[in-house]
Amino acid sequence: MNREGQDQRRQHMKEKSDINKLLEGRCRGQGVEYVAFKKANESHSIGTATAIYDPIAGRTVDVLSMNEFRFFMITRFDPKVVEIKEQMLMIPGLVAKAAAKNGFRIPTNILTTDFVVFYEDGTIKAFSVKSSKKIFDKERYKDKGKWRALVRRQKLERDYWELLGVEWSNVYGDELNVMEAANIRACLKCYNQQNVSTIDHMYRYLIAHHHVAVDLTQKIHFAKVAKENEEEIRRLYKEVTDNGTKTCIGTRENNLLRGNHL
Repeated sequence: MNREGQDQRRQHMKEKSDINKLLEGRCRGQGVEYVAFKKANESHSIGTATAIYDPIAGRTVDVLSMNEFRFFMITRFDPKVVEIKEQMLMIPGLVAKAAAKNGFRIPTNILTTDFVVFYEDGTIKAFSVKSSKKIFDKERYKDKGKWRALVRRQKLERDYWELLGVEWSNVYGDELNVMEAANIRACLKCYNQQNVSTIDHMYRYLIAHHHVAVDLTQKIHFAKVAKENEEEIRRLYKEVTDNGTKTCIGTRENNLLRGNHL
């Protein structure tokens, strides 16, 4: 088989794969029923793509890079966020309209947006996660065709969401706080009561549910802070889990349970 035939065969296999994903109903579900169009185990990003459990949504979330992981964690912790849909497919018909608007060739494969975030006030925002703003520096590319392809893809995605009346923007990995994402992940592991068995876990549970406010961008010694404030943590944990109260303590003005710089 010649090179052209091999390329056509690979493209045909790709199309069949996309069709199968559509037949599976990917991206159609809501909440716990949602399934990303691209799963972590289908990604070429070996070692960085991973499936993580979201205890708030009660489902597995597929992130394709560490930057996506950090963005997801930080966004998931925002109490104004109702739902996050990752690797969201872009409707081919609207993609074609966006391509025509710019005079671009219509993509033959199904495109996706990294994240679509739904907020409690009804706002919807779409995000594309990139490693750095430097990725758009034309001078960094020996092959200018790759730079042009990147720019076209960004314009296409922007205009697609504009057709839907949804705000779209880039997020840059080097602007995301690594410590914040790690702290949030540690707390969300204790989001469900069945995962709480120690005073350390109680502390993380209270943070995860926004009953204790801490600066998550700083290193937090969870075990140390929990031990030093055990009586107060146990009291608040019991109050919260028994009565479902919304008490919030530990702001920057109040050192109680702050846990920062320790």
